[in-house]
Amino acid sequence: MHNSSYAEYSLGWALPAPLVELASDNMELIAQLIEAFQVDTAARLQQVRDALANSDLTRLRSEAHTITCSARQVGADTLASVCHEFELAAMESPIPDLAEQVRRIEEHFDDVSMAMILYSGRPLSARGV
Repeated sequence: MHNSSYAEYSLGWALPAPLVELASDNMELIAQLIEAFQVDTAARLQQVRDALANSDLTRLRSEAHTITCSARQVGADTLASVCHEFELAAMESPIPDLAEQVRRIEEHFDDVSMAMILYSGRPLSARGV
């Protein structure tokens, strides 16, 4: 199912039991779910970077909220928490102060992606994680 390197990257991510049950140990289905999350989140992070560059707070909050929800659905709770904190900060903080939080989100996404890749055994081609 997953190799021994998975344990060192799994902090902050575990596939939720309902998804495991739903997939019935179908690793292909799990791998597809993981890949869909990774590809969608990578695209949304680009939207966050673009919104940050354009000082578009509405889009920043919207994309962060979507990432938060998606991350919770796949068991990436730490990533979801960091995104939620960003959503709240985007309501109050000036744009320049948000750049560091975007980097934190990207770091957590990279960690989660690595854990997912190791778990599924399938590399992600859409982003060089």
